[in-house]
Amino acid sequence: MFLRRSGERMTGATSMSRDSAPSLADIAVGVSRMLQLTLERDSNAEGYFFHILHGPFDEACYVLEDFRVAHPMRENNNQAIWHQDGKYPSDVSPCHYAFQPDEEMRASIASRPQIDKLLADRLISVFLSLSCEYAAAGTALPAGREPFRVPREYDLEIKALILLGYLDRLGELVRWNNNISSIMREIRLWDESNDLKLPEVPQVPADAQHKARNLLMQNQRIAAIKIVCDASGMTLVDAMACIKELEKI
Repeated sequence: MFLRRSGERMTGATSMSRDSAPSLADIAVGVSRMLQLTLERDSNAEGYFFHILHGPFDEACYVLEDFRVAHPMRENNNQAIWHQDGKYPSDVSPCHYAFQPDEEMRASIASRPQIDKLLADRLISVFLSLSCEYAAAGTALPAGREPFRVPREYDLEIKALILLGYLDRLGELVRWNNNISSIMREIRLWDESNDLKLPEVPQVPADAQHKARNLLMQNQRIAAIKIVCDASGMTLVDAMACIKELEKI
């Protein structure tokens, strides 16, 4: 019987709101794409990818497995199986993984009624590790506190992280805020020197964003702006700029 090397932590004290699920789904799809691109040379004829048991690759596979959107390979058996308390049957190869197609993965996670906060943090951690430290040359995601332009490779994931409250939009730029600090420290991309006192940017709660998007879909733009103003305390000008961003999502 095989044992998982990492990623055994499964439950936390709190859960993310249901409105967070679509954003986490976009990040999970981004992690899956990066894994498949990076591990492409080590894939086999059955479509399984060998994750070489080091760096963030094994943890990324385990996180997607914990979301039930990836599974390890079984000898002479294509039926998906997942670990039980970090353990696998003897016919499982936990270093070879198959991933659900993007849209199937996105729908599976987006439809979850709730997502454990610790599992969500693990997903964001592996996304940051892969995109900031293991990305292809010229495509790495900036991990510093300075504002940066969104690399086109990460457009959906960045929008998701803004909705989750980890990034602030500053005109055409974005900037990591203090909400991401504990995750950045956990993966050692930040230390105490990164805990800077930054000007506060008004945040729009996820439920208010969800209501505003629904109103926009009904062509009720003024009502959507009012929702944003009331929920965040933004000025009318800032709320209108926020609505323009929500219209792009």
